[in-house]
Amino acid sequence: MANDVQRRAIAAGAAACACIVAFLAAAISSACRGAGDAQTQIPGQPAVEVSRFSARLEKSDATERLTISVRLRANSETPIDCYVFVVASSTHSSPRSWAIWPVENPGFAISAGGHFHAAHPTTGHPLSLGRSWTRVDATLPRTPGQPPFDSVVVYVVDGKGEVLLARPFAL
Repeated sequence: MANDVQRRAIAAGAAACACIVAFLAAAISSACRGAGDAQTQIPGQPAVEVSRFSARLEKSDATERLTISVRLRANSETPIDCYVFVVASSTHSSPRSWAIWPVENPGFAISAGGHFHAAHPTTGHPLSLGRSWTRVDATLPRTPGQPPFDSVVVYVVDGKGEVLLARPFAL
């Protein structure tokens, strides 16, 4: 009988320890999930993700244009208010040619030599990126007969002019 009581006491103690361990594991897991929710960006990843880039050259008798399509999304749970620029250039030809989208006030975001600078981010296309994909379509004008563009760079900048993404694509 003493053996039976002793076995029951050991079993009850083991069950209590198991309950305590399960409770502590659940509490730690919950705390870790809560800390992850407060995180604004996945470490080691860019703030903005890119998907499904495509480029299409459209020609008519008098005009040519390069149409770019790309999907963007934030790499965080909190939305990112940002501005998008698309710069196409012909780096392997002389003279070098370039175009920027949006085309309004191009001098604020690109130098005369075709170099991007984010000093005036609000001249870009405004977006609020969340976890779902947002499609951006950009049309860049081209002068007929000018050397073809050979690269495109998609820039995403925040309201302070910090570059969140500078993603080059070869054409």
